[in-house]
Amino acid sequence: MDNEIIVYTSSGCAYCEKVLQILRDSKVDFQERNISTNEAYFKEWKKKEVPGTPATFYKDDVVLGVEKLKLLDIVNKYQQINS
Repeated sequence: MDNEIIVYTSSGCAYCEKVLQILRDSKVDFQERNISTNEAYFKEWKKKEVPGTPATFYKDDVVLGVEKLKLLDIVNKYQQINS
């Protein structure tokens, strides 16, 4: 998990879809963890003590909601390490 982008999402969340689309458009590998459909992911998300979804994690970076500039910053960091 150390070099993975992980996005906690929930079903029916339009903001989650926007974050996922930004990451898809950036052509980076990421892991979506839907807390609505997977109890283990829900428990992981709960331990992180974030207020909702989407919540994007990469190393020490956390982006809550759809903050495109912060998401692109994560993308750039990820690409530098994985290029």
